[in-house]
Amino acid sequence: MQSVKTDEPTKAWRARLFQDSDRASLLKLSAAHFGEREPGTAAYFDWLSKGAPAGKTLIPVCEAQPSGEIVGFAFYIPFEVTFEGRIERCYLGCNALVHPDYRRLGIYSAFTDIIRVELADGVFQYGFPKPEALLPHAKVGKRPVSRIPLLIRPLQIGRLARARFDSPLLRRGIEFGWWFAGNLLWRPQRARLDSGMELRAFEDFDERFDRFWQRVEGKYEIAILRNQSFLRWRFRDPAFRSYDILAVAEGDELVGYAVTRATQIQGVDTGLIMDLLVEPGPRGDRAGLALVEEATRRFAASGMAMAGCLMLPHTQEFQILRRAGYVEPPPRFAPQQFRLNTVSLSPEITGESLRQGKRWFITMANHDAV
Repeated sequence: MQSVKTDEPTKAWRARLFQDSDRASLLKLSAAHFGEREPGTAAYFDWLSKGAPAGKTLIPVCEAQPSGEIVGFAFYIPFEVTFEGRIERCYLGCNALVHPDYRRLGIYSAFTDIIRVELADGVFQYGFPKPEALLPHAKVGKRPVSRIPLLIRPLQIGRLARARFDSPLLRRGIEFGWWFAGNLLWRPQRARLDSGMELRAFEDFDERFDRFWQRVEGKYEIAILRNQSFLRWRFRDPAFRSYDILAVAEGDELVGYAVTRATQIQGVDTGLIMDLLVEPGPRGDRAGLALVEEATRRFAASGMAMAGCLMLPHTQEFQILRRAGYVEPPPRFAPQQFRLNTVSLSPEITGESLRQGKRWFITMANHDAV
């Protein structure tokens, strides 16, 4: 039980774990804040709240006193993660919301106190805070790991310039600049698959994705397991979204895959490469380039103005995207800055070991928002 007094009229509250009877009140708060956007819907809540294959989602809530109305909540979703050569458990903290009348009262710190006990079976917790949340995160011990670059490839630069800039002269300058860069400086390389390799679309994730993950799971030191159970939860369970699966195979063996989504971000029709993973080495490079080329072709054919992908610079997949003509955009073209932060949940894991960005593999698959 916790209550707080401020200089404003007293607002009493208590933080505790979610109960099924809280659902209607929590959804009311979500809808009031998000409106008809995905996070405000029952379908979104049901997807996140039931949890990933690694276990049930933990949801600390804040209830106003004496009304019992939910005025704040956060989600902590368990995942299996490769960490220093072994399989451990970690948690994604996401979708936190506090009613405006109850902000700056210590509610987020109270949530942290709860989860420190509840998440004792994990090695770390991670998240993607917005700029305004960096200070509250720092106050509870969460520290930055890395900025995650958003790589983009304009597909209809005229539409993109009109969506971002009011000045006709500036629009024309942007269009010419991209034409010059795209044709002379960052011209995409063409993909050439080996004989016997085939790129095709998949309807679902099957045991071939499990076998592929078993072959590549040691590629990066810290990576959420991408077996078929996780991939299905992430890309098939949310029925309110539509994702496409592309993979390159040689015989019955996958060489790499990509998951894509066509959506609208801040009024711009955007194709997203949600997840991209290939086997190490030249064969993986060729498969990855073919996957990105096909994804980009499909985005263009469906009328997207821009394609984008989150990827850390040290990865093989980042280099593949660059070869395919994807570049880091000026800030005006990026919807937001993406930052990864983390906090250790184990006395045996130092924060410093977690804050080395080159150890991580992170894509949009690790983010709940798209």
